[in-house]
Amino acid sequence: MNNRTKGRIRILFIATVGLAMAFASPLSAEPQRPGIPSTQTTTQISGKEGMQSPALIMFHNRLIVIFRASMWGMSPQERAKSFGERIDKILSVHDPGKVSKKQLPEGTVIMIGKTEVILITPGDVPVFGETTDEVVKRAVKNLTLGVEEVKEGRSLRVLLWAGIYTLLATIIFAFIVWVIHRFRKVLWRLLEKFEKKWVGKLNVGGFSLAETLISITEWLVKISAWSVTLFAAYSWITYSLRQFPQTRVWGESLGSHLFVGAKTVGVATIGLLPDLFVVIVIIIFTRFLARMLKTFFNAIEEKRLSVVWIDPEVAKPTCRISVIVLWIFALIMAYPYLPGSGSDAFKGVSVLLGVMLSLGSTSIVNQAAGGLVLVYSRAFRPGEFIAVGKTEGVVTSLGILATKIRTADRELVSIPNAVMVTDKATNYTRLAGGKGVILNTTVTIGYSTPWRKVHEFLILASKRTPGLVQNPPPVVRQTALSDFYVAYHLSVVAEKPEMRGQTLSALHANIQDVFNEQGEQIMSPHYVSDPPSEGMVIQGEVA
Repeated sequence: MNNRTKGRIRILFIATVGLAMAFASPLSAEPQRPGIPSTQTTTQISGKEGMQSPALIMFHNRLIVIFRASMWGMSPQERAKSFGERIDKILSVHDPGKVSKKQLPEGTVIMIGKTEVILITPGDVPVFGETTDEVVKRAVKNLTLGVEEVKEGRSLRVLLWAGIYTLLATIIFAFIVWVIHRFRKVLWRLLEKFEKKWVGKLNVGGFSLAETLISITEWLVKISAWSVTLFAAYSWITYSLRQFPQTRVWGESLGSHLFVGAKTVGVATIGLLPDLFVVIVIIIFTRFLARMLKTFFNAIEEKRLSVVWIDPEVAKPTCRISVIVLWIFALIMAYPYLPGSGSDAFKGVSVLLGVMLSLGSTSIVNQAAGGLVLVYSRAFRPGEFIAVGKTEGVVTSLGILATKIRTADRELVSIPNAVMVTDKATNYTRLAGGKGVILNTTVTIGYSTPWRKVHEFLILASKRTPGLVQNPPPVVRQTALSDFYVAYHLSVVAEKPEMRGQTLSALHANIQDVFNEQGEQIMSPHYVSDPPSEGMVIQGEVA
């Protein structure tokens, strides 16, 4: 046994002894009542002298009786003191005799040998709870056990055997702890090899399923090992305390706590089985319906099934919303059957969560509503190039709360859905035939240049520009007949949305080159005359 294991056993011993002393109490004792303090001598007397308060009589850590009434001018405390003096005198005899009872007109007297020690009157019996026979029976039983334990405590032979049994129990307990932790290590190695062999190649969403299962298994093995160890320690403490007469009542109390606790848990579990069965049925049925919904909406999304009221583009978000609503409905149905759902604590936590969600979900609901509007309006989809305010880029994701846009400068901008709904959004991809993004630019040419030539020049410039597609072909429109020039609007389609800025710059350069080659001048709103050595000026803007 290494030092680490020894250290664990010491810590476990101290913790178990502490818990045992905390929970150990006389099995048959009544709960101590407020206002009834106790002092410990041969008997335990509760109450102050001169006051008509009950006196709790304890003998050898066992409850004998509670004196509640005065008798022959003696208060309950004086009666308890008298009992203590008589019991001390009787126990000074090596063989005090057997405990018996005798009925008198005043009540029931309990005797040790031929000596009367306690007189239980009708006034000592509680109004509610135990009957007179039960009070007398308990007093006789516990006093008999106490007297026998006093006799055993005087026997060196009994104490010697108790020590031997305790020592053997300690050795067996230490061996069990060592075996448990050795077995834990062996079991963990076997399970780890098994999971690496059979689950090692499974991945879910890019995460290794084997690593997750191995971590969970290791945690479960450790918890199980320490649970068994604590149970063994509890049993060892209980057995050791029961060997000695002075601590036997504590051992009996600990054993009773363990048995009562196990019985309570078992009965409660059996009582919860019908409700748990209903919860399991609800979960299984809900999972079945969720899978059917996913299959149905996947068929619509993949266009294997056509439904008039659902578009393939919104099939996936509709599926998510339907599944969430389904599980919420299932939770509402299963709530009354959950263990502890009717308790005040459970209700309090539910109310607290409801208040927190109500106070903190205003903005979240607003964003979620905006997300639903964007999804079902089909204003844009992931992969399309849009402009919102001063932000231009490709939509990477359309979430419930926000929309993410990747700009040409490789920046990822997250815009709340509420802003997306209220602000103007321009989609440059939707009408480009699915082949890229639309680019627009405007040039102004004087009236001296025939408009047909201008159309040819602009189309030629677009053909020279790399990154532009020719199908659909470029479109030139005359948008204004101003005082000094005609405004020509050129619309082309760029192949790569993320290269929109670079492609538009190249198009402007090619327009200048073509018009320079043809000797034609590009006008501007502020044109007055031709500068002698200045180059041409281009006016371009995004429509």
